[in-house]
Amino acid sequence: MDNKKNSKIKNTEITDLSDINCKIIYRDSFYTAVKEYCKIYSDKIIANEKDHCGNPLRDNFIRKLDSLC
Repeated sequence: MDNKKNSKIKNTEITDLSDINCKIIYRDSFYTAVKEYCKIYSDKIIANEKDHCGNPLRDNFIRKLDSLC
């Protein structure tokens, strides 16, 4: 089964729950949440905070970015 056929992206908060197998992402809410998360994460990197294992978040970010490149 192709999951893309059962997904929808909407720009409003109005929900039609008649199709229980359909996944709905609300574009505006998702964008706001991602933007907020990125701001919090970047503030933590700038403040040189550490993750739960004691590793600097800056090092984790550099490693992840390197793997993407």
